[in-house]
Amino acid sequence: MKVIKKLAALGLIGALAACGGGGSSGTESGGVSGSISGPNGTVSGDTHTNDGSAATSPAGSAAPNDIVDTDRKVDPAAYAAMAAKLSTDEGITYRYGDVAGATQRSAAGDPRWYERPSTAFTKQIRPNALGLNIGAWQVGGPAVAEQGDYFSNTGSLLYVTDANASARAGVSIVQLANQVSNVFSQKPELHWVWGTDGYGTDDYHAVDLGLKRPIAAAHCYGRPGWCMSSIVAYQDGTLATNVHSNTALNLASLKLPANKVPSALTITNGGEFALVTVWDTQRTRAQIAVIALAGRCNVCSWTDPDKGDEYWGEWGTTMPGLPNFNNIAFMKLLGYVDLPESMRAPTEISATTGWNPWEGRPRPIPSNYDAILRDPSIQLTDTRVTPYYLPLSNETNRATFSTRLNTNAYAKGGVAVVISKSEQRAAFVDLKPLFEYYRGMYFGPIDNYRQTQTVGMADGQWPFTFSVASQQTPKLITTVDLPAPPTAVKAQLWGRNPRAWIATQEGQLRLFDISGYADGSGTTPIAQVGAVPVGANPTSLSYFRSVAYTTGNDINDQLLVLSRRERRIDFLSFAADHKSATLNSGPVKRALTDQRMVDPIMIEDNEAHGTDVSMVSVADYNGRALHNYRYAPVVFKTNPNDSACQPNSPCTMGQNGSDPFEYGGALTLPAGMKYMDGTAAGSTLPGKPFHVGSGNVP
Repeated sequence: MKVIKKLAALGLIGALAACGGGGSSGTESGGVSGSISGPNGTVSGDTHTNDGSAATSPAGSAAPNDIVDTDRKVDPAAYAAMAAKLSTDEGITYRYGDVAGATQRSAAGDPRWYERPSTAFTKQIRPNALGLNIGAWQVGGPAVAEQGDYFSNTGSLLYVTDANASARAGVSIVQLANQVSNVFSQKPELHWVWGTDGYGTDDYHAVDLGLKRPIAAAHCYGRPGWCMSSIVAYQDGTLATNVHSNTALNLASLKLPANKVPSALTITNGGEFALVTVWDTQRTRAQIAVIALAGRCNVCSWTDPDKGDEYWGEWGTTMPGLPNFNNIAFMKLLGYVDLPESMRAPTEISATTGWNPWEGRPRPIPSNYDAILRDPSIQLTDTRVTPYYLPLSNETNRATFSTRLNTNAYAKGGVAVVISKSEQRAAFVDLKPLFEYYRGMYFGPIDNYRQTQTVGMADGQWPFTFSVASQQTPKLITTVDLPAPPTAVKAQLWGRNPRAWIATQEGQLRLFDISGYADGSGTTPIAQVGAVPVGANPTSLSYFRSVAYTTGNDINDQLLVLSRRERRIDFLSFAADHKSATLNSGPVKRALTDQRMVDPIMIEDNEAHGTDVSMVSVADYNGRALHNYRYAPVVFKTNPNDSACQPNSPCTMGQNGSDPFEYGGALTLPAGMKYMDGTAAGSTLPGKPFHVGSGNVP
């Protein structure tokens, strides 16, 4: 791997290791029937025939397309053909709509928000001894030599490559935001380490594995400041981590069987599991592939012993299925959960465990631990530690995870929500069997725990596959017919009144009560409890992450909704009971449009650190661009030596400081940059971006 040798020579990394895996399938499962009611009427549950078609169709049934007819019956040949095209223009049209052939709202009357000039960093401020791309800044200043509280968001950009650029991996690593040296960078750039000569826009892990044609990607959201690594699903069935920063370098990958085509994926709150929807082209059935993950110390493989890396704070050994900091070094396919025959073509998935990893960090063993065990009235302190300081090989430590001291330091259950656009359905899957099983193995009888100490890729090595321990297999709760095609989904991560948000094509955001399953605490029926009008063809939902140290309910009380048809981003603020929502109030109602957004297809709100960022990134498909837009002032909160963007004098928006939005800029490639094959890079990406995801560099 020449990139690794190059970076090692620069002193940035040590040895890296990737891993593969295998597994076996779970048991077959059938459909369910019934109906659910909410204030907006009754939504019918499935009553299905054996051939997969609905016995009855609700109003607004799906129009004919290449896969499903008006009765929502799947054609096997068309199904297999589309599965092979999910990473192409045609696949994007299938998943996100045919914008080119549809009437969009004209952008002629949209504003053109102010864009600040850029100032390049000097070598005195950001030394360039390694020959790396040192970038530029736009907000604050003057730039000073003292670094201060360094903060950077980097992420993955997936795109459909041009025909003449088919050798590209289709996955880029980009920097979306950066605070350093009394200045803030709000224009997206190639990452300062990876966007250098030789690699250009390509993720080097994808290059080294020979991967091309990405379909989807995901990272966890539950641990602000640490959910860094993304997993990317490729057309050939490979699932592989990409490399975001020089402080999150672990690599892992596995490949699904040839007949299992991934269509979407999500990662649970604490980075415990990846859930991947797959189209089984051999059986014309859909499944969820369940993959156990483990984070490790930086530049550690899953077979390495504890290297004493306190900075990352991981467990010290490979502990698949337990909360981690998402520097993923281990992936193993456990098996499959069959979706009902009525859902054969899933297009999106989201999941929640109802657990806040930040608030659920383990507690150290106090000196009065015995007294705490005897007297429940003794108040626990708020002191927290990382798992590194509580190795489970110590039985006293392990016992704290089954008592009230650390019983909240891991998830107890969860729910996955799957949607199928062409079949107009949503499926809800109970994750409690999976999390209960891991709880019993790690924190139950000592004999169970001992079985977790032989980690490996065989079915009978830990973590056991579904064929060895079928009791862990997640279970289908219900499937729901929707009155219009669902186009995007997100599940509330934690907090009060947990909801699943399902956007439908005509411009509705439907709110489903998942309180009975979100954290594994009950079995309250899944029910739609509200609906909010949004723009037509809403192709992307984004968690709200702009408040510094977003560990409370901010991330669940607001939501960003992108309407591809309207070229508009709505900023929704939910009522206390999460049954209704309004546009955020402010200088103007929070609905963002801009003439430069040609064809926005996906958005990602930028994570905050010790800085209020308030910036959304937009993947513009036919516009062939990655945009940033700021929607609130920048505030530096962590370094009192900074003179700019202080709480009493924040860096406002617009040339006159009074605009509701500001254009951060679009990603451009450095002049003279070449790709790995020696060809010169153009000024834009060699393709159409359809996914952007980011996290704060730890």
